[in-house]
Amino acid sequence: MFHENKLLKLNDIIKNEFIKLAYQFKNNALPNDLNCIFLGNDNIYNTRNMSHGGLKVPIIKTKSYGVRILRYTVPNVWNDFIKKFNIKTFNNFNQLKSFLKINTIESYYA
Repeated sequence: MFHENKLLKLNDIIKNEFIKLAYQFKNNALPNDLNCIFLGNDNIYNTRNMSHGGLKVPIIKTKSYGVRILRYTVPNVWNDFIKKFNIKTFNNFNQLKSFLKINTIESYYA
């Protein structure tokens, strides 16, 4: 049903919005108020996460509330996304948006 109507499920919409938010952060396209929420991966060691453009996942103190905050969730979703796909193939934000929608709809076949 979702594939035939080219609709996304609510959880997938939220996940895609997180990925778009992280992409904008990585490309300095967020307003200043949102730029301070996330931390770039400024690790001095060449880790796999750093070399692929990952975001630093902050340490959380409470499991019930901490895993639901934007500062924790967006880096986790982004880091999972860049492990699967090469972000250098997206020249602009519109390419990323169309890729996310097409890729998500195609995943409903499985």
